[in-house]
Amino acid sequence: MLMELYFKNYLGNLKKISEPDTIGEAERCVRKYCKERSYRIKKLELKQEDGGLVIDVGNHTESFILKDCCIAHDRSDKYILCK
Repeated sequence: MLMELYFKNYLGNLKKISEPDTIGEAERCVRKYCKERSYRIKKLELKQEDGGLVIDVGNHTESFILKDCCIAHDRSDKYILCK
């Protein structure tokens, strides 16, 4: 099952932008989406929330949401993808 990557605008509306297979691919999609719109990413932070994994790019009103995904840390401090 593929994950779904959405852009959430300042009104809370979701726009599906891709179906990545990995978190790394989702990150590349986010970077490409921002670059195409001349938005400079101030930070890239992952936060687990009920709706999925929120990818914060430093904008106070807009973000990306990766649905059908969760992350966890193992003891070596690496990210583990959960489905």
